[in-house]
Amino acid sequence: MVHVQRHLHALRHVSRNAGDPESKDPDRRRISLEHSVAYVTWATLHNLDLFNNPRIYESLDFVLLVEFEKAYYVQRVRKSAHVGDELLIIQLVAIQEQNMPTINANDIEINYCDEGAGPETILLVNGLADDLQTWSYQVPAFLDAGYRVVRFDNRGVGESSKPAGPYTTKLFAADTKALVDHLGLTQFHLLGVSMGGMIVQEYALAHPEDLRSVTMACTYAAPGPFCSKMYALWADQAPVLGVPAIMRDVALWAFTLEFFENRSAELAEFESAMQFMNQPISAYLAQLESIRTHDATDRLSSLKVPTLVLAGANDILIPVELSRRLHALIPGSTWATSKGGHCCIWEFPESFNSTVLDFLGTLAKS
Repeated sequence: MVHVQRHLHALRHVSRNAGDPESKDPDRRRISLEHSVAYVTWATLHNLDLFNNPRIYESLDFVLLVEFEKAYYVQRVRKSAHVGDELLIIQLVAIQEQNMPTINANDIEINYCDEGAGPETILLVNGLADDLQTWSYQVPAFLDAGYRVVRFDNRGVGESSKPAGPYTTKLFAADTKALVDHLGLTQFHLLGVSMGGMIVQEYALAHPEDLRSVTMACTYAAPGPFCSKMYALWADQAPVLGVPAIMRDVALWAFTLEFFENRSAELAEFESAMQFMNQPISAYLAQLESIRTHDATDRLSSLKVPTLVLAGANDILIPVELSRRLHALIPGSTWATSKGGHCCIWEFPESFNSTVLDFLGTLAKS
């Protein structure tokens, strides 16, 4: 326990003597990472829940909190029934090696993670208010299948820049293209979920020559009246209640009844993570506006890239019918459903992962 207290003391000391809380001093980040990883490793081995110690969060400034939450995420996914020691090791190594560089592109800083060395690359695009850790249940499966995997924080969330809006899905696609060009990616597989599915539509329409395939998951071509009214409600509530409260509401729509009835411990972990979300209200509202205004309906008939449209079979947040309509708009596209609802990538990752990999496998055979 003395060993653990030393790391907590170091974190608090660096926080108290850090000066500007927005500083990106590399020494501060290194110290924060080292002590966060050490503490979380100890806590994981002893099955301790870090969120039962709110004093830690009260003692850390913004910069250190970002690093600490990275380390906390390792513990959270480690305790999930879906993952084991291999994922824990992958995540710890990513943190310890600081395998999340940042580039300056399209007038912002883009934080990304590049893993694996396979001959083909899968580029992952997150949804509303989600950072690159969205994909932690997918990355190990895709790496095991032999792919290189790249993921990143969209503008407005995580450790990428959070400039003033407006944001559009075309703008997000331009950010994605900037990262692609920086990494020199060609003939890659593009996969986006929810808002990410809208972004990849815009990318595929603008840059089809870059792509081997595109997967649009849990998404639509246009929001329609149901989603538009839902977004208007969130936009009204967010400035009053805050982003974490809105995301708690989203969780009620995003998981299945089975999840609420039988997996209460995992639900509590997701709700706790939402409580400490790092996204300014202004950035959340800018992202939200981008999905309210997205409409590719009249342009998708020109898309010739091999396309999978994938929906959670029980999705009620973006109703499955909207995803079916998206599929109908894209000539030759493949339709599939995954077990679960809007958060099928978290609730039933095995089903989601196998569906994606089966689709990519058919392309390899052809």
